[in-house]
Amino acid sequence: MWDLDGTLIDSAPDIQASLNRVLGMPRFRPLELIEVKHMLGAGARTLVERAIQTAALEPVAESSIGGLFLAFTADYRRRTADLTTLCPFAIETLRRFQALGVRHALCTNKPHAHTLQALRQFALDTWFDAVVGADLLPVCKPDAAPALHGLRLLGVPREEAIFVGDTEIDAQTAQAVGMPAVILRGGYSRVPVEDLGADALIDDLSELEAAVRSLGYNLTP
Repeated sequence: MWDLDGTLIDSAPDIQASLNRVLGMPRFRPLELIEVKHMLGAGARTLVERAIQTAALEPVAESSIGGLFLAFTADYRRRTADLTTLCPFAIETLRRFQALGVRHALCTNKPHAHTLQALRQFALDTWFDAVVGADLLPVCKPDAAPALHGLRLLGVPREEAIFVGDTEIDAQTAQAVGMPAVILRGGYSRVPVEDLGADALIDDLSELEAAVRSLGYNLTP
């Protein structure tokens, strides 16, 4: 089971650009990329709230947050792939695990429509047997429900699953479900990945197979 942003795609530059277009001067200062990376992971609404809190140069009425959220989601949906890139070894790793008989599910706090759009744009959609976006269920990660829903769609018990992600949200989700977490360094985590209690840490996805084998999983085609 995979996270998307910061794990398979580096979407922060497009999200930064969209936020800065919507939160324009003079009410807001431009957001830096590193700031945006540390805002990601908890869903689009929380992202916009964090962006407003960080960038506002004057008080922002609570009543205007909803409109800014809708403006951001509309803007981002139009331009989800201008600056976004695949994370290193993403396709190669998906292909390798599929050849080993592993099935893939995606569980993300990105809105479901944005998720499907991004998967199509980066030719990732054919790799996943189940996709669970943030608004497909009433709750999102780190609640266990989205990941459990993805596992049901796959027909895979949690004992045979591993969560691959990059943030504290992903580690917490895996812990809530009761499956191991492999966490990618260099993603969008708001806290040091060494403090997440992950079962394995990797520098890039080329190390994932070795990490999975080290956790005792038998990868045989």
